Amino acid sequence: MHKPDIPMRPILSVINSPYHKVARWLPEMLEPIRRKLTVYSLKDTIQFAKQLENLNISNKFIVSFDVSSLFTKIPLEETIQIMCQHAELLPLSKNEPKELLLICTKDVHLQFNNTLYRQIDGVAMGSPLGLILAEIFMGSIKQTRLKSSISQTNFCTRYVDDTFVICNSFSDASQV
Repeated sequence: MHKPDIPMRPILSVINSPYHKVARWLPEMLEPIRRKLTVYSLKDTIQFAKQLENLNISNKFIVSFDVSSLFTKIPLEETIQIMCQHAELLPLSKNEPKELLLICTKDVHLQFNNTLYRQIDGVAMGSPLGLILAEIFMGSIKQTRLKSSISQTNFCTRYVDDTFVICNSFSDASQV
């Protein structure tokens, strides 16, 4: 549905769909994983402002970036695998989280102009799982792939798909 010349994404109403109740229940179950992977994430802009109050940014390099269309680009297989690696934190059997997440994310259909479409990857906009899957995926990236470059920063924080970094040099900023 999303094309470069038509910058729109479908917002799906999943209310009354077969998986809606499970998709609404899962974020609460996945919360322990989110908390573990998002220790340095922001709750809101007020928290961000408070963190910035006492920072000295003289002669520093400030970088901010965001992930374009994060929800619809979340790699579901990888994100589900990340959650399975932390399944011991959940009050479910080892295989249940994966099975439930696959049901709620990989078999999402929508109809537009009498044509049936299936969401191939990413989380449908409007899904109750969107925010928690985005948080878990981004938190995992920060703790694994970006860990060494972030350790070179003076300050690094994130709110969902927006990241703010303060570095000592242009070279350090370029590494992030």
